[in-house]
Amino acid sequence: MLYLYRLLEIICLMRFLMMYLYRCLDIICLTRYLMMYLYRRLEIICLMRALMMCLYRRLEINLHKYKSGKEKYVGLIKSLNNRN
Repeated sequence: MLYLYRLLEIICLMRFLMMYLYRCLDIICLTRYLMMYLYRRLEIICLMRALMMCLYRRLEINLHKYKSGKEKYVGLIKSLNNRN
């Protein structure tokens, strides 16, 4: 009888241990999914930042071209006015 009691006690202990490990594994998986979610968010933010930098540089280049073109145009008008 004592033998069966000890065996039952060991089985209950093993069951408790397995439940504990399952919970730990569940928490690890949850943490893993959370980290993947945060990584994807960070990846999207970095992608958006790179896109904004690209658009900013294109705008800067176009603005520079516009200013240089405007200066050429103003210089041409001044030279035409000086002829008269």
